[in-house]
Amino acid sequence: MSLRIEPGSRVTIDVLARELGVSQTPIRDALNRIEAEGLVVRVPHAGYRTPPDHPSAIRGHA
Repeated sequence: MSLRIEPGSRVTIDVLARELGVSQTPIRDALNRIEAEGLVVRVPHAGYRTPPDHPSAIRGHA
């Protein structure tokens, strides 16, 4: 399975859960894990965003 999200895009838990057919809990857990890897950024009171397109930010995650 592959899901491409454009750099700088908002990532919403409910939309991802609906698109992937799972509950919000595993989506939230996954976002917390990939936040630690720098693949998403948590924005207080707004959810998550993908960081701007930076080759150094995604090196090793292809």
